[in-house]
Amino acid sequence: MLQHYVVQGSCKGCLFFASSIGLLFRRPISTHRLASLREICFRALSTRARNDSSPIQFMNAWYTNEYGSNIVLEFGSQPLPRLRKATDVLVRVHSASVNPIDFRMRSGYGETLLNVWRKMENTDEFPLILGRDFSGEVVKTGRMARRFTEGEQVWGTPSIISGGTHSEYVVASQDEISLKPSNWTHIEAASLPYVACTVWTALVSRAGLNRNNCQDKHVLVLGGSGGIGNFAIQLLKAWGACVTSTCSADAIELVAGIGADHVVDYNDSNVKKDLESLGGFDVILDPFGGQVGEKFTSLLSKWKGAVFVTLAPPVLSKTDDLGAGLGLLSAGQSFTSSALQKALCSGSLVSWGFFSPNGPALDYVGSLCQSGMIKPIVQEIFPFSKTDDAYAKLELGHARGKIVINVADDEIAKLKHPV
Repeated sequence: MLQHYVVQGSCKGCLFFASSIGLLFRRPISTHRLASLREICFRALSTRARNDSSPIQFMNAWYTNEYGSNIVLEFGSQPLPRLRKATDVLVRVHSASVNPIDFRMRSGYGETLLNVWRKMENTDEFPLILGRDFSGEVVKTGRMARRFTEGEQVWGTPSIISGGTHSEYVVASQDEISLKPSNWTHIEAASLPYVACTVWTALVSRAGLNRNNCQDKHVLVLGGSGGIGNFAIQLLKAWGACVTSTCSADAIELVAGIGADHVVDYNDSNVKKDLESLGGFDVILDPFGGQVGEKFTSLLSKWKGAVFVTLAPPVLSKTDDLGAGLGLLSAGQSFTSSALQKALCSGSLVSWGFFSPNGPALDYVGSLCQSGMIKPIVQEIFPFSKTDDAYAKLELGHARGKIVINVADDEIAKLKHPV
């Protein structure tokens, strides 16, 4: 298979491009040799940048100029993101996590609606820097960004079109970030903001749960070993809910260890029967969507206003397939049909949950982290220079917590920029 790697230089924009490793060496090259060549490229780029004393204008980033598989990911120099609004904050990224939305967007997921949004905001589609959450340090603030000052340690989730976090710097609104828990490292902190904000939308905004009304609630969290699942379990237990979760057999100990009251192997042929034996659920949280989650909707408590929340609604996929107009209509019809069916048959509701940046939610979650009620679950840490390997790892599935990229401390890819 033809493989290519792009390593773009620093401020002067020099470009190294090897369109085919085989052509360079005139013979097949081993995976080990390919990795070594990539490492040499990273070292060369970093050395050049360290010797450049000009004011910072560029940064290292992982990006793509087209949609496709992991091979479209490129590493190189990109312009430093600028403050577009008076409430924006420029952050030096220390660590970032990889979420399923990253490899889906790399493949073109959501491009139709996102391009409508980009047109409204006058931003370009490419180059596309991925990454949805970060932990880092404030280096510059807009004139109206008064919540944070230079040097403060923060974590957050910029909006999807604001720029990605798989880069050395990112710009976010002050309302999208929060002070990092002081007892968490940047690696630990980077694992949480995206899943925290997504779960907050699902459980608080859609299901109506909060710390004052969970004591008599029974909640089913599907996929408890992944990032969404393990944070949802911990938040619900902090609020006093009874939590049941599903996962594979080899993750049962992990999921039980973070507080789930009941854990069921989703590969067991009797999984639905086992869940039914636990009684009806007041809330079901479904990170997967489609038939995976829908088969559990009958487990909702009858005529008690129970809520099924899916975090994988068909809006983006429908608009990608049918265009913005027809796609929204088709997604709306499927939602209305599903919601009405559940309401008429059992008095329950079906709701869609979407990721939404939420600085105040991170303020509250941070306090739980500070007190030890929320703990970081990090499956693996990758150096910044191997971010593409982190994507490949996550894409294999069977997550056990979060995959995190160590951006600031990667000796291969690090650039020392004077700020």
